[in-house]
Amino acid sequence: MNHYRARTLIPGWKVDKSLSGKTLVAVPEESLKRSKAVEYNRQIMVVSGEPLWKIKFKDKYNRDKEYTLLYYEWIPKIEGDLFK
Repeated sequence: MNHYRARTLIPGWKVDKSLSGKTLVAVPEESLKRSKAVEYNRQIMVVSGEPLWKIKFKDKYNRDKEYTLLYYEWIPKIEGDLFK
């Protein structure tokens, strides 16, 4: 299965006060074009619906590109639930 591998999870309050109490995962918009699954610590989450937060930023190496990070609530699926 091809999926995006997240390096870390983010406490919601670090992104916005309204997301306090939630655990988030940031996924680059480009990665969602290839796969709708995210892996973190051997757990997989299927991404669906609208993101809770969206941030655009310019490339820090001055390559004239813009990137978009989409923040979703981290809700991993139990292995048996992946095919439902």
